[in-house]
Amino acid sequence: MATILIIDDEENVREVVSLMAERLGYHTIMASGGAEAIELLRNPKTEVDLVLLDLTMPGMNGEQTLAEICSLRPGLKVMFISGQDENPPPPSHAGASLAGFVRKPFNITGLRDKLAEVLKKSQPSA
Repeated sequence: MATILIIDDEENVREVVSLMAERLGYHTIMASGGAEAIELLRNPKTEVDLVLLDLTMPGMNGEQTLAEICSLRPGLKVMFISGQDENPPPPSHAGASLAGFVRKPFNITGLRDKLAEVLKKSQPSA
C-alpha cells in the first residue's frame, strides 16, 4: 500500500483528500504546511511514496516546500494541488520531481486516476 503525504494549510481540505485517498486504498499522513511536512520528512522512518502539495500556503509556499523536499528526498514524487492556478509554475530548481498537477476542487474519480498514473510511473516495470 502506497503512503501519500498531504500538505495543505486548510484542515478541511486535508481531511477530505485524506478520506478520498484512504477510500482508494492508500495510507495517508497529513501536514498543515511546508515546515511541518519537512519535519516529518527529516525522519528517515517516515515512509512516503507521493506528496500532494498545496501550491499556495502561508509561510513556506508550494515552490519553497518542493525545493526542500527535493533536497531531503531526491526522487520523491510530488504533485501540486491548487484551486488558485490553472497550471502550476515550472519548478525553478534542478532536481525537482514534480509529477503532476490536480486542480481543486476534484472528485474521487479524478484523484484515483491521477494517483494511479503517477504511482504507476514510479514503480519499476516487470
